[in-house]
Amino acid sequence: MTPLRPLISLISTLILIASIYLLWTWYRGEVIQRPDATFEVHREAWMLWLGGILLAGSFLGRWPLMFLLARPDTNPMLKDGDGGEVITGADGEKLQIYSHGPAGAPIILMTPVGRWTTQSGSMRYGTCRRSSGS
Repeated sequence: MTPLRPLISLISTLILIASIYLLWTWYRGEVIQRPDATFEVHREAWMLWLGGILLAGSFLGRWPLMFLLARPDTNPMLKDGDGGEVITGADGEKLQIYSHGPAGAPIILMTPVGRWTTQSGSMRYGTCRRSSGS
């Protein structure tokens, strides 16, 4: 369990409570007496819209945010088996190295942790990158 999980759960509950309050307040409305002695229920449209948006966000969870915030990778790197250079390691194992970026830039080396990482294909982005910054 992450340390922020209780805080996120509290915020989610508060959003749900706020949406229910806004929708209930909109439904009840405000009773206003007109000059001709009749009564009218006045409802604010913003309460309905905001309550509906908060309720939808509370029930749909992270999916709307993922749709709005996530972006596809526009520059994917090489996959396993697509080129690279094979070298022999200190213990005699064969290592395949991929490089990405300008030739004169500093090197950032990323390696897998454990054997399962290299077998599951999750090392797609674990390559030798040359950063363009200092």
